[in-house]
This record gives sequence, C-alpha cells and structure tokens, in this order.
Amino acid sequence: MKTDEIVGTIQNYLQDYEKTALDCNPVFAKTQPQIIELIDLYSADRFRDHNYDELGFLKPFYNVVDTPLQVAANFIDLDVKDINFLAEEGGNHYLIWLLEQDAGLWMKENKNCYADGRWLNFGLFLNSLVFNWPKYGHLILKKANDKIYLMPLQNLSVEPGAESLTNAQYIIEKHDYSPYELKEREWDNIEKAIRKCEVDGHIFIYELYGKVEGFNENYFIIAVKPHKWFKDLGEGVLLHADTLKELPYKELPFEKVPGRCLGKGQVEKLFHCQIYQNKIAEYKAKGAHWTSKHIYQSRDDTIDKNLMTEVKDGRILTVLSEISPIPVEERNLSFYREEEMRYDELERKRTFSWDITRGERPPSGLTLGQSILQSRAAGGFFMRKQEDLGLFLKDVLYDWILPQFKKDKKKAHKLLLGGFSEDRLTAIRNLFLIAKTEEAAMELIKRTNKYPTGREYELLKGIVKEQLKKQKDIDIPQGFYDNLRYKINIEITGEQIDLASRISTLQTVLVMISQNPTILQDPQTKKVFMELLDLAGISPIRFETEAPELAETIRGMEIAPVRAERGGSVARIPPVTTPTEATVPTRL
Repeated sequence: MKTDEIVGTIQNYLQDYEKTALDCNPVFAKTQPQIIELIDLYSADRFRDHNYDELGFLKPFYNVVDTPLQVAANFIDLDVKDINFLAEEGGNHYLIWLLEQDAGLWMKENKNCYADGRWLNFGLFLNSLVFNWPKYGHLILKKANDKIYLMPLQNLSVEPGAESLTNAQYIIEKHDYSPYELKEREWDNIEKAIRKCEVDGHIFIYELYGKVEGFNENYFIIAVKPHKWFKDLGEGVLLHADTLKELPYKELPFEKVPGRCLGKGQVEKLFHCQIYQNKIAEYKAKGAHWTSKHIYQSRDDTIDKNLMTEVKDGRILTVLSEISPIPVEERNLSFYREEEMRYDELERKRTFSWDITRGERPPSGLTLGQSILQSRAAGGFFMRKQEDLGLFLKDVLYDWILPQFKKDKKKAHKLLLGGFSEDRLTAIRNLFLIAKTEEAAMELIKRTNKYPTGREYELLKGIVKEQLKKQKDIDIPQGFYDNLRYKINIEITGEQIDLASRISTLQTVLVMISQNPTILQDPQTKKVFMELLDLAGISPIRFETEAPELAETIRGMEIAPVRAERGGSVARIPPVTTPTEATVPTRL
C-alpha cells in the first residue's frame, strides 16, 4: 500500500535523526535529540544518567546555566512598544502613526500566537521568544491557519547535518491529538484514523515535509498507530497530501554551528562547566559527609565501642591506652575553591554574564576601567543578538503579522481609545479635529447659505474638540490601511534609534524651537522640521499642537495667517489676540 511507503519513509527519517552523530556535537551528547534532552535536564536541575550516587545519596546539582540564561533574556528583551512605524519619504506621517496605534492595540488584544502550551498575545509571545532563543540556541516559527506557533524542538525532527530548514531533506512534526481535537481539523479520513490509530485516547499525527518514493507531493499528514513500546510505527492512515512551494517556517539560530542544523545557545555553551561544577559539588558533599563524623582510635579493647551513644555526659573513663581522634577533616577545600573560581570565570567569559550584568557588586580589586570594559563587551555581544532577533521579527511582522492585521482591520471598524495615555489621546483627537471641523462648517454653509466667519469657525472647532473628548472610540473607514506596506519602516532593533542620539536630537529640537518659536507655524519650515524629526526616528506627531489641515481652509474665513517678524536669527512673535469664549449658547 502507498500508505506503508509514507510510514516507512517517516520511520527511516526518524531513525536517521535519532542516531546520526555529528563531529561538531559534544562527545557526551553526539546527537541532536541528546543535546535538547540535556538542555531540558540541566534547566530542571537534573542529571541525565544518575541522580543518586553509589551509596544511595542524592547527588548535589550546582546549577550554572540558569543565571546566564536569564541575563541573556533580559539584555535581548523586546516588547510591542519597541515596534515603531516610520513613514518613508513621501509617506503620510499621521496615517502611519495612526496605523501604529491601531496595530499596537491589535497585537496586545489578539491571542493568535502559540508558545509554551498556551495562546498568547504578541507581547507575551515576544517574552517567550527571548527566553527560548538563548536557551535552545534556535527559534523555529510556523504559520498555520492564520496563527503563529513557536515550534517545540522536542517534537521536531530535522536532518541533523542540514545547513538550514530550507536545505533539509526532511522535516517531521509529531502531534498528539485527542479524538475531539482531530475532528476539528479539515482533513480526510478522520473517522478512519480515530478507529484504527487511537491508543488510550491519543492519536499520533506526523507531518512530513520531504520526498517519498512513488509520490509527487512533498507534504504529508498521516495518523500512525505505534507499536513495540512506541519505538516503531505501525499502521497508518493518510489524512492529507499536497505540494508546497515554500516551507511555512522561519528560523533563527542563536549561534550558528557549521555542519549541523541546530544552533548553539547559552546552556549548551556551559555543558562542560556544568559537568565539572557538579563533580566539585559532589566531592565537597562526600567530604562533608566524612568530616561530619567523629571517629576515635585506641589500643584498649575494653572500652565502649561507640563513645557517642554509650558514654554519658560527665563520665570518667579508666582506660589502658589513650583515646585519640582520627583526623578526617577535608584537606582539599582550597583546591575546590580555586577550581570553582576558575570555572566561574569561564562561565562569565563564555556567556558574557559578568557580575555587573547580573546586578551584583563587582569583586574587590576590579577597577572602574575594567568594569566599563566588561560592560561594553557584554553590551556589544547582546546588542548584536538583539539586532539579529529584531531583524528576524521584522520579517515576521512584514510577512505574517501585518498582513493578518490588515485582513482583520480591512472593514470599517472602531479604534477604542481606552487603552491610550492622555498624550496619545490628544494626538489622535487632533488628527480628526480639522476634518471634523470642516465637515461641521460645510453643514453650516448648507443650512445658512453663507460662509462662517473666523470667529464662528473657531467656535465650531471648540465644539468639535469637546465632542471628540467625549468619544470613546474613533471610526476607521474601510480600506484605511490598504497599500501601506511600502510606506512604512519598522524599527525594533534600535539600529537607527538609540538613547544617546535621541537625547541629542531632542536637545537640538528644544534649541530650534526656543530660537524660532514660529517654526511650527510656517508651512515650509514646518515641513522640513517634521522630516528631520522623522529621519531621526522621532514621531513628528509628538510636536503637533493641532492636526494639520487636510484641505484648503474654507473660502471667506477671516483668519489671517500669522507671519513671524524676524530680527537676526531669533524670530519675534507678534502679539496674538486670544479669542473670548461665549458665555451664552450660540446657535450655529
């Protein structure tokens, strides 16, 4: 049967994955499954072979992998707030900024990402990525049914010697479904698979990306009933077969290892350190076991055999020979301390987890210059890693997240304002202020057949502003975000935006505004000013007091443009008359 060919091919691929030993792997973990198993065991403070010694005592486990892992996760951490949308040349800053606000809320509210056995929003999904990446040394994401999954490496079998997933001869995913879960899938032969392959309420599904002799397809989903203690595969039922032009995966190794597919993370770097520190801890524990005993010697065979249990306090002994203690104190403590310090230093060097990066006090004798050098070395290493992760996530955002966001938000919808700060609420309201005011002015013209005066227009604007303040949401029209991909740039790595340059830019902006307060009033200077801010990675919306006009001002308005009278390099502002507020209702 053709199904047997698929099952046999999967069986051969799985055996190749489990038994292929690579020269680039450690001698005590020669295969890829052994490396992943050892990472999980060490993270859980467990030994691979024996957790008890030959006397039945629990062996001490001195964990050296957890702290460097936490340090790496803290330094490369990214959040939804780090994702910024910047308008490219000729793009609309205000439209892009509104897209950023809407997309940010959507990513926080929608739980369409799966990691660590649960559904998460994109912010929590990022937290899972920054922890698993340095832990296992490899990230593999998959998109299926408009959802994004962080693939657990324990359930994934890939050709061990492949350079990447795209070059792998096979990729196999193993799933454990219940009959209820399987019935929710849109596959063929589901009832047959439940009838023939169910084992104690479990149905094992294998997804194969690879060639099978006798088939033109390269993608197969098959239910298989295992036998022989689950080591071999038995009868199978084909659920789906297809031909895929590209893989639904994206991958990112933490540190590429030539000759193998799996990357190397912080835990694997510390395998040897963990093994040796455990040995030292075991030697010290056994030494403490002996040094805690009080043993005596004497030539007199008439005295009690156990002074601890057979001699009462204050008893006078009459003996034929002296009683002397046998020295059992530990004589290698200084050597153990030296070895621990040596391997502690190696751990810090290999993972850049210096005392200063862990928030601890530097050791005595370490100069300020050395502390700065250590901080810069660690910062440079983790900055490169964060940049790699950021560029990887940028591809994920462009190819998977943003298309799904535009699909979900393609129809007319409302942007709820409850999740924004007051500053952002003011900016959003200002975006709609002029447009809504002009709509109200046009309604007034239709009713009265005359243009509003400047004072009436200002009153309209004030009324619209108060109405906007009371609104709990903003209407976004249908297709509002269409064709925006080529008008945005996503900055999540800090590659173009860093703290020092941002502070310098804000200081320069402050000087420019103080020297020329009318820079935001003149259309030409304002345009140049906004473009400078955008190039520096600062949203121009933050410096808007009111939204720009979206069309020409209504003909006949009595608002004269304000022009600055310049003297030298500093503009002199003419006195501005503040409009008086109406104390009685005005009919418009």
